[in-house]
Amino acid sequence: ISRQCNFPEVEQYRCGWVTEAEAGPVGIALSESLSLSEDGRRELSKNALNLIARRYAWSVIGGQMAGVYDWLRGAPKPSNVDIQ
Repeated sequence: ISRQCNFPEVEQYRCGWVTEAEAGPVGIALSESLSLSEDGRRELSKNALNLIARRYAWSVIGGQMAGVYDWLRGAPKPSNVDIQ
């Protein structure tokens, strides 16, 4: 994916490539991905599943939303809320 997608977890969890949105870097990432071994593909897949389970499972999102609603009722601001 490109950096403009603003999905840094892909790099953090080592489950894909984050590149500039230009032909050269995208081509390099594509070439690297196509040259992965079977074990490499399994590792990437395992990492992606781990990312989804930790950050995007409905149980996680529900817990985060419950924290937001509690905050709106006077509880401390949850760590997943970023106010700029």
